[in-house]
Amino acid sequence: NFSRHRLPFPKSFERKQEVACCLIKSNLFSIFATTKKPCMANKNRTSLVIIFLTIFIDLMGFGILIPLLPGFAITIGMSDFQIGMTVAVFSLMQFLFNPVLGRISDRIGRRPMILIPQMLSVIGYLMFSFSHSFLLLFISRMIGGLGGSNIAVAQAYIADITTKEERSKGMGVIGAAFGLGFVFGPLLGAFLSKYGYAVAGFGSASFSFMAFLFTLIKLPESLHEKKTESKLNIKIFDLRYTKKTISHPDLGILMLLFFIIIFSMANIFGTFPILGVKLYHFTGQDNGMMFGIMGIISSAVQGGFIRKLSKWLGEKGLVLFGSILMMVGLGMLPYGQNFLG
Repeated sequence: NFSRHRLPFPKSFERKQEVACCLIKSNLFSIFATTKKPCMANKNRTSLVIIFLTIFIDLMGFGILIPLLPGFAITIGMSDFQIGMTVAVFSLMQFLFNPVLGRISDRIGRRPMILIPQMLSVIGYLMFSFSHSFLLLFISRMIGGLGGSNIAVAQAYIADITTKEERSKGMGVIGAAFGLGFVFGPLLGAFLSKYGYAVAGFGSASFSFMAFLFTLIKLPESLHEKKTESKLNIKIFDLRYTKKTISHPDLGILMLLFFIIIFSMANIFGTFPILGVKLYHFTGQDNGMMFGIMGIISSAVQGGFIRKLSKWLGEKGLVLFGSILMMVGLGMLPYGQNFLG
């Protein structure tokens, strides 16, 4: 278009004209027109990294105590049933308060409802370090479970900053943080247990406090349009929706299988450390190393091997193969004679 003009423009203007033509031809103007989108993408990517590190550090603190808790409970004279109650109350508090914190975060924002539970986790771990009775240990795990109920808020945070197409990848951040937290947490717990259970508790509290500071300084608020409803509707368990889901043949079977598998795995966290102490004469360090090895193998399988196995066996065959391996592995637990067995 500039070439149509026949006016005697100055040479400096002609130079600017050539630059403008080059810009048009190379479509650089279109880049400036879409600058906002890449910047937003970078901002969201940074938030995902921050939420990953926050959950990872928090879960690492949680993972430190998982293999040590039953052994510590035995040292203060607790029965096996009391140990089971202490382990179970953590998950019970998460089950009860996950939807509550999620709903509250819709009103006041995600960031406060990530920060407050993190501080509660710090308090729970500190109470663990000073526990000398069943009641105090039980209360510490209740507070810790309440602190661990911010996972639903973290999921809502990711939903806020991702598109529908990117949401599954974003949710995978939480899964990755869980996996790595359960790998490095028990291994670190194994190391800290050499210096006493109280030190392991202080270590967990330190990691949770690091996560709290990291969130406080680095994590921006993701919810910009907060709900202003006068009534706070909270459903801990939606029976109507559950019945509708179970009535679907494929989903009903899948949920039943998932429940049985998770139920079986949950038994390991509560009973295996007790077996380790009473049957195999493991120390806290041995239990921590064992859980760390389990976490490494699980991460390796989920991270790479499962893709190759799914191509070879198919999804149904993979479920059957995994269930058989779990059945054999759990069935052999009482017959191991040492750490290698």
